[in-house]
Amino acid sequence: MLKKVLECAWGNMWVILIFLMTTIPCRCERLMFDSFSRGTREIALVFGDLKSHAIPKRSSEKTELRLFKLRIGHFVSSRVEYAVEISPAQEADCPDNDGVFITGCYRHFFYARGPRAVAFDASFGAMLFEKRLISQSTRINCTEQLGISFHYAIGSNTAINLAYTFSHCSNAGIKPPNLGINASIITVGVSRYL
Repeated sequence: MLKKVLECAWGNMWVILIFLMTTIPCRCERLMFDSFSRGTREIALVFGDLKSHAIPKRSSEKTELRLFKLRIGHFVSSRVEYAVEISPAQEADCPDNDGVFITGCYRHFFYARGPRAVAFDASFGAMLFEKRLISQSTRINCTEQLGISFHYAIGSNTAINLAYTFSHCSNAGIKPPNLGINASIITVGVSRYL
């Protein structure tokens, strides 16, 4: 079931984004990131790819995952947001290996001017797969992520975003081998602010 949801979501990513962007009235007042206040909430749908680096060198296998992420956030100040991200994932080379990421995220908007914003993201959480990933000896692993995200308002409460994240996944030394996976994640998404 998860496999079919991921394939459908991934295959229709651009259709979904274009639909969301075109259904927003053109003449509405735009969202202003510098006017956020404590208590603002975010709900976002994000699509992307995770591709591993050959670092460390002993981990020569490449890992590639497709991600579909649901993000639910809450602003504790005008520039700081805490969020939970739930992301079904699918290993690209092994389509029958479905998994899920669950992370807690801290986001700080260090630039917020009118309809544009740039934020620093830091996340920590876990990932669980049906089968073990290449270079990992366990199905459950820890993940730490650092990233930067760019946001642009397209409506009165809607914004599109583009993000780059560096991710490290490992089993925290529970069982060897624990080569770890260092990877880049590039995502695009749509956020609604309430």
